[in-house]
Amino acid sequence: MFPLILWKDGQFYQLQDAYSLSFLTWDDLRNLRAYFQKGQWDGLSAEIELQMLQAYFDNFDLYKPKGREPADRQPVNMEEVFVDSYLGSYNDCFIVRFADLYLSHWDYSYDIIVADITYSSSYILPLAWKSGQLYSLQEAYNLGFLTVDDLIQLKDTIEKWKY
Repeated sequence: MFPLILWKDGQFYQLQDAYSLSFLTWDDLRNLRAYFQKGQWDGLSAEIELQMLQAYFDNFDLYKPKGREPADRQPVNMEEVFVDSYLGSYNDCFIVRFADLYLSHWDYSYDIIVADITYSSSYILPLAWKSGQLYSLQEAYNLGFLTVDDLIQLKDTIEKWKY
């Protein structure tokens, strides 16, 4: 893969340099990441990823952080949603964390408890996707998509991806 570079005023810049010189903003870098990251996860086909993104987009009200009043909020576009991390597949049940370009404005963490296993997580909630549907980890476990062994292995993976 070739490195991304920026051309400005007759000169090439690596992205880090372009950012340091304020030619690119943090949002520009996040847009580039979202654009180029789609279809880039080992073990996750671009077709499945697109189906998951569509399910996420269709099932969650996603808004840009413009204000607290509903009239002030603008919806996030599908192009602004991406898989932030792919945490593995268990019995054809894919575990991912979704994000959008505006998610960095939220700052909180929480614990998820499933089958007496506690997952400490950052602001991005891991979700399970199977056969076109999104589920919480608890729902996926209750439906038999995830076993206790899967959950233990997933805990190790989530710990590696902690922010």
